[in-house]
Amino acid sequence: TFGDLLGSSPSFRSVIDIAGKVARSDSTVLLLGETGTGKELLAQAIHNASSRCHDPFVGVNFAAISESLLESELFGYEEGAFTGARKGGHSGLFEQAHKGTIFLDEIGDASLAIQNRLLRILQERQVMRVGGNRVIPIDVRIIAATNRDLEDMVHRGLFRADLYYRLNVLPIQIPPLRERLEDLPQLIEQLMEKVCHKLKRPSFTFSKEALKAMHRHTWPGNVRELENTIEFLAHIVEEVAYPHHLPFRKDQSVVTCGEEELMAKEFASLCAFYENKGFLTEIIAMRRVFAHAKSSVGRQPVMKKLREAGVLLSEQQLRYRLNLLRQDEILNVGRGRQGSTMTTKGKAFMQYLSRHRHLV
Repeated sequence: TFGDLLGSSPSFRSVIDIAGKVARSDSTVLLLGETGTGKELLAQAIHNASSRCHDPFVGVNFAAISESLLESELFGYEEGAFTGARKGGHSGLFEQAHKGTIFLDEIGDASLAIQNRLLRILQERQVMRVGGNRVIPIDVRIIAATNRDLEDMVHRGLFRADLYYRLNVLPIQIPPLRERLEDLPQLIEQLMEKVCHKLKRPSFTFSKEALKAMHRHTWPGNVRELENTIEFLAHIVEEVAYPHHLPFRKDQSVVTCGEEELMAKEFASLCAFYENKGFLTEIIAMRRVFAHAKSSVGRQPVMKKLREAGVLLSEQQLRYRLNLLRQDEILNVGRGRQGSTMTTKGKAFMQYLSRHRHLV
């Protein structure tokens, strides 16, 4: 339903407003948008807000069915129409959608032969099964969708102009995710709830740097890519997702000059904060412990290593400092006996401290 389609950005609310109005009619709708923008969800919402909501919603993806099968799937066939035809014949998707809605997804992938038959159905509202000799009247609302530029395909002779204008009655352009990034927090929250419930695991949070990376990403796969990202994180993250967890950050070693400058300013600010707190030396000593660790390190081993380095801390003092480093995204602090590990940001902070030896 429209209530399931989250987003408060002006561009997305405009789409929902238009879709809500066209749902009240029986006119053909053409949904345009990049892959992963939610065209099928919007088609279902239009159907469920229409007077046909109690009748079938039937979808067909022209990119997913082979050309040889598509005709019989769409229009049905009579008994004996071809080798292997089912006894008694078979109703096609248009017949199955009678009184309801048929969703023609990826219509831009339809062959010219299929386009020709579709045009006849749209004009006459009748279908003839493969191998049949009688026409069957149908009453369907048509919603088509594509991520292609149909107008350009018409100019290049790849799509029938008459079919295009039959479909392009109520066009709705769905904006890509990169043009409505203000909806990102709401979408993340909804998808996290859905994915974590499916995996039966507790929810998790995003670090500040991870959220910044999510907002900087261009999301070529749109909301579908975002959902895949959340599901990936739900499998590998315990409590907090950091930039190095993000699947689209393939090369963490690549840092732009602007990012490096911002990072240096942040690290300088962190050093000043720790120094004002009076335990920069302790933080540096803890950094050395984690820098040489090959796996996660628990509190007791950390205290032992610090004592060997001449740094004496109570368990409560160590817990406070570990929590501080976790908040600053320097460490991943595990639950219970899981121990702690250095984050990608923490490793960069370690390199910063090594370059600025006057701090050590």
